[in-house]
Amino acid sequence: MRWKYKIIFYTAIFLFCNAHTPNFSQTIKDSQETKKIYFNVFPSPSKRDITYIKMFSRSKGIAVGTYVMEFYGKVWNLVQKKSELSSFRGMFAKDENHIYLAKRIYPMSSSELLFFDGSIWRKIYNPFSNEIFCIHVTNENSVWLGGDREISVRKNIKWTNLTYPPNFFPIVQIFGNNEFQVWTRTNDNNLFFFNNSDWTQHLQNKSVVSVDFENVNHGFALVDNKIFEFTDGNWKIHSTDESLKYVQKIYYQKPNRIWGLGKNGFVILYDGIRWLKIDFPIKENMTCISFIPDEKGWIAGENGTLVYFSSRVIPKSEPLKLGFKAVTPFPYAKYLDDEYGVAIDDINGDGLRDIYSVCLYNPNRLYINATDTNKIGTTYSLFMDEAAKRNVTGVSESEIINYIPKLHLGVGLADIEND
Repeated sequence: MRWKYKIIFYTAIFLFCNAHTPNFSQTIKDSQETKKIYFNVFPSPSKRDITYIKMFSRSKGIAVGTYVMEFYGKVWNLVQKKSELSSFRGMFAKDENHIYLAKRIYPMSSSELLFFDGSIWRKIYNPFSNEIFCIHVTNENSVWLGGDREISVRKNIKWTNLTYPPNFFPIVQIFGNNEFQVWTRTNDNNLFFFNNSDWTQHLQNKSVVSVDFENVNHGFALVDNKIFEFTDGNWKIHSTDESLKYVQKIYYQKPNRIWGLGKNGFVILYDGIRWLKIDFPIKENMTCISFIPDEKGWIAGENGTLVYFSSRVIPKSEPLKLGFKAVTPFPYAKYLDDEYGVAIDDINGDGLRDIYSVCLYNPNRLYINATDTNKIGTTYSLFMDEAAKRNVTGVSESEIINYIPKLHLGVGLADIEND
């Protein structure tokens, strides 16, 4: 009888090991057959965060964050003169001969617009006085720029400035066409559409976390645990799943797939039938994705992470040894180039002093003091802007209608009720 128990024991060990061995692949069920997605973490020449990636073919692509990186054949490399090609806020690559980059200029809070024509980078004129946050280029080569209270489009070499969305918040996503029609998502998670002369808010009273459009007539929006689809001039619920609450960005992949990226390696995929959690190989925050034919593509994110995926088994690449990891200190501070009046007091009654500031060109800000102590006893201070949440931005209904903000120069705080 002992040999029977030995067989059962070793069989159990074998099954346990197979169940807990990471294979960096994920089985998904398509509408026609069962397939696998395989992942390979590629060597990266930089440990800086990547915010945009675009593949032009299987062997050529570009990735941008702090620096610009190029992919040729099998290796990612930094673009030469990285001091000139650094600190980017927005990018759009239509193809390898039409690449636009917005480079941040300190301490002016403005941007330079760079263009790559396939051979050289050069600076081109842009009409913005503030920062460029996002770029979109149409099939007809019209260039849309969105930023801090500015939006412009270049058509036939001529720039045209549009009226701004009525909420006066910075534009962080933009999708336009050649006929003066454009979708914008602002950083307070509102979605607007401009049709030649007027702005219309869509999905009102909903927090739109991310959007992706195939064109101005077809797109998708992430709202809480739902994906809405815009088609035939209307928004309708496309799918619902609780895992969508953990998604920060969505990407549409033709013909019927949608990817969702989140923090700590959280990746989900809509396969045409349902949402599936992907067993992603690493736990970095993923920020962008680019697709190439035959169910392949790249996912990129923080700390220079570059992950290739395919429906076929991928040979593993050798890790690139970079030595010390580059660390960027994160200051809990901001440029105060548009805040002219400041008052300090305990606004929410928690015993901590908060800050209220008024602005000329932006909504007023209320920084609530969120000082806290971590598990090891270290106290840190963090201020959260809650002006919109508490309805104290200073933007009135008449200003929204007329697009003309008041100029706020001073502020004071007092206990009116003496309580």
